[in-house]
Amino acid sequence: MKNLITISLTIGVIITLLLTPSETLAQFQLSGKVEHLQQADTIQLNIPYLYGYYYENIKQIRLDKQGNFTADIPLSTTKFATLMYHSRLWTIMMKPGKQLEVTINATDTTLSTFKGSIAAENKLLYQVNAGQKPAFIAAGTRGNNSYAKGTVAEITEKVIKPQLKLGETRVTQVRASALNTADKRLIAQEVRTETLNWLNFFARGIMNVNKADLIGLYKLLYGSIKPEPDVLPAGPQFYQFADDYIGYMESQAVIYMQGLDKAKANITPVPYFNVSFDDAIALAKSKGKLYVNWLAVKNTYNKPVAEAMLAQFINAKCSEKDLTEARPLMDEMINLYPQSKYRPQLAARIANMQSALVTNKSNEGIHIIEGFEKINSIYEIVNRYKGKVVYLDIWGTWCGPCRDELRFVPELKKQFEGKNVVFIYLDMDDDIKDVHWRDFIMVNNMTGIHLRKSNADIQKFWDELQPDKNKQGSYPTYFIFDKSGKAIINDIKRPSNKTLLYQQIAQYL
Repeated sequence: MKNLITISLTIGVIITLLLTPSETLAQFQLSGKVEHLQQADTIQLNIPYLYGYYYENIKQIRLDKQGNFTADIPLSTTKFATLMYHSRLWTIMMKPGKQLEVTINATDTTLSTFKGSIAAENKLLYQVNAGQKPAFIAAGTRGNNSYAKGTVAEITEKVIKPQLKLGETRVTQVRASALNTADKRLIAQEVRTETLNWLNFFARGIMNVNKADLIGLYKLLYGSIKPEPDVLPAGPQFYQFADDYIGYMESQAVIYMQGLDKAKANITPVPYFNVSFDDAIALAKSKGKLYVNWLAVKNTYNKPVAEAMLAQFINAKCSEKDLTEARPLMDEMINLYPQSKYRPQLAARIANMQSALVTNKSNEGIHIIEGFEKINSIYEIVNRYKGKVVYLDIWGTWCGPCRDELRFVPELKKQFEGKNVVFIYLDMDDDIKDVHWRDFIMVNNMTGIHLRKSNADIQKFWDELQPDKNKQGSYPTYFIFDKSGKAIINDIKRPSNKTLLYQQIAQYL
């Protein structure tokens, strides 16, 4: 008998909380069972803020010993979420007051039955493979994906054009369904934009393309369409498409600049962004790349979409605890959308970061080395702590994986609390980012020893720490120094590796 997971998604109509004067939360109850459960397990549900995957938006739903589970999920409007079981993902549609029951085969992870008042919508989503990784993505990463072999022209004919056609076939399937018109339009919009999103990921993340070829692929994907929704509020795939479309606008700006006289190329306002290239660079350095992206969104998208995208940008920076880049975006929200439904929650998150910044400026556990500018060797710092084990983190405020790892650092430090372990953070940010770096450390409560080097100055540190130049410049990178100050450079684990890293550090205590 095949293992089955039976999941019931019940959406109650209990009003629990006021979001705004016109918006309320209804209570979803997600429940179900994994039959023939062999070991402790979980199911995850990602309910995005607007689009994308952030850890704070993933709800871990534990199964009891019999495989049963239940979870209450508040919701105010129709939402698309991603149901995750092991390596499989499915898009589900949720509506207040509706009920969904699905059965998942745990052996081959396929859905087999749909019941409830929103069953038809979700069965259709499953039939058109919504949320499921297509074969040309699942085949591998850059360098080992068979679909990415050949010239760009060959891959375009072999993969990209057929996938665009298949996407339209799925849209036709949605439109031919018996659903009501509003739901068909919403689901069709999600299906069409999901196709573009997967192809954009394939072009940027898996194919080996130069800038000229990427511009050509952008034209193929986006040249005949605009980021205007058929239905609002839109789903996460549409907003991901709206984000990816910024890359197309950047490509058009590049083409425009290439057609200008060289003397004017960097000072002439470019399409979509309405600032010169030089000004865009300056804004990216002072306010962040997302702020420059926001300029294109503000100048191009309709007001509801632009407002939602701005809220997503602010929320992303709040999730990263990057107050420096969140502030100018929040100023835009206050000035342009003072009555926005997104504003109260985002303002509260910003206030929390500001409070952390003030509090941690007097935190003696956070030590920025005085005169770090004159330090030319990491051993000038490490040798101060002989007799202790040193864990060195080479990172940057701009580095997404570096920021992701910070979520696991409190657990790491708790593991070695009261023991002879010192944490040193070597940041790579240029001098113009000095205040940003200092504030980021404080907001994130990064206790430990800190110094910063520019991109040019940090090279000498790489040279002394990593003899293999092919491995230099990878962020984040970690080193352990034993009690004698000797560097251990082979396969030092990240904080997210947890026990494996704890064991590495412990063996030198």
